[in-house]
Amino acid sequence: MFLEDWLMNCLVKIPLFACCIVGLFCMNAYAANEMACKQVFLSGKFEKAVPICKEGCSLGFGFDCYVVGVLYHNGRGIRLDYSKAKAYYEEACNLNEGHGCKNLGILYADGHGVIQDFNKAKTYYKKACSLNSGGGCNNLGVLYNYGRSVGQNYSTAKTYFERACSLNEGEGCFNLGTLYYNGYGVRQELRTANNYFTKACNLDNAQGCFNLGVLYDDGKGTEQDYSKAKYYYEKACSLGMGGGCNNLAFLYGDGNGVRQNKTIAKGYFRKACDLGYLEGCHNYKLLNKQGY
Repeated sequence: MFLEDWLMNCLVKIPLFACCIVGLFCMNAYAANEMACKQVFLSGKFEKAVPICKEGCSLGFGFDCYVVGVLYHNGRGIRLDYSKAKAYYEEACNLNEGHGCKNLGILYADGHGVIQDFNKAKTYYKKACSLNSGGGCNNLGVLYNYGRSVGQNYSTAKTYFERACSLNEGEGCFNLGTLYYNGYGVRQELRTANNYFTKACNLDNAQGCFNLGVLYDDGKGTEQDYSKAKYYYEKACSLGMGGGCNNLAFLYGDGNGVRQNKTIAKGYFRKACDLGYLEGCHNYKLLNKQGY
């Protein structure tokens, strides 16, 4: 077993200082602690992540502080507590962890554990963006897009969405595509919108996939192609977007790009409904009444 593997296995079971004493590799143990936090968190073992990441945070690892904040923010592996989430996000942000600054901005934008304050949200999003957090850049763009605490400015929003998209933030690419789709602050260009929606979808942004499906379904900015519409609706649906499931059901119901099959259509309407898409519930009931 490699030293790094041994250290991470050790850290999952016992505190850092014990691994350091047992292994006599203190410098490597500190580095492994940061890796262990990320590894355990991403594996979904949230209860195990809490003590490991807290210890890493106490050692000055900004990412670990951010993770603890996320755990408190979402009540994963520990009781939900916005005040503690804020404290850990602040510590992460002070350690120049961009994700921590971004999530601190989200708390202020949503008014969770703090008085809602879009000006403070803007400040933290701006710092996050400067630290190459794509989510921070995107959220800053959203403030300018809707004029929250700042004057509505599509041009500035576009700048931040471009930055977010260049950092592979899927929502930033989607929002940029939306500006081109609607012609907000830019000349309306459906092909350019298609390109940004494509990148968003490739980054697993469900809305990007859905909008691509609509473009191919309707033949806007591209040739009508039901097969491609089906592919993108399927992906949007698999990513949990009810609208994608609903539109996929229509393809099967109408026989567009696929063999007509009302039973399959009904199944997708049901999935759309289960995902909270009310139109899917209505369409499911209609087919149910028709005996499908």
